Amino acid sequence: GGGPPAKPRVIVKLEAPKPEPKEPTREETVVSLLPRLEDEELAARLTAIERIGEALGGSEPGEVSGELRERAAVALIDAYTETGDASPEKVELKRSIVRTVIAKVGGEAAKSFAGETLDHGTDTVKVEAVRAMLAPGAAKSPEANRKALELARAGSIPEELRATVLRRMLGKKGEGEILGLFQQELSPAGIKACAVELQNLGKPGLMGVILSRLDEKGLL
Repeated sequence: GGGPPAKPRVIVKLEAPKPEPKEPTREETVVSLLPRLEDEELAARLTAIERIGEALGGSEPGEVSGELRERAAVALIDAYTETGDASPEKVELKRSIVRTVIAKVGGEAAKSFAGETLDHGTDTVKVEAVRAMLAPGAAKSPEANRKALELARAGSIPEELRATVLRRMLGKKGEGEILGLFQQELSPAGIKACAVELQNLGKPGLMGVILSRLDEKGLL
């Protein structure tokens, strides 16, 4: 018969689906970033510091070993020690390390570092350390707390941090000092911070004083 030629059969090969690439664990992420703390480029170091902070700061208990936290803290503190203050970029790098070690990495090395930066750091670094110590779960020691309190009493940190340090370090015993600060000529941010921390003491009797002072300063 002269019918049309038979069409060749096409065999479709079914490929096995490729496995999804596995997300690295937080520990793997930190381990891969630690060598980048020695990068020649400051920008690369800064990115590594921030990513280490993100990996460790958002971790669940047990997700990252205490040993790796200590290793990360020591590597970051070494990077801090080796960075001078010769340029605004280097100062920002040091601030980023202080913020990351104290507020996010934690552990024993971080607690010591908090005290050391409050003792020997530049004014900029001291402010960053105090700010980091106020973060939830931050690394701090009795010694670091005492130094932060000294800085707050001496007016060596921004006004908006002073009342918070007084309340966090002294609890209800800080009421008199916060009230004294509240009556000083502060910036609006400083006055509002005092009002918040007086409310945080949980004493209804203070509400009259708080509202009266806010009204007097035109902040209601």
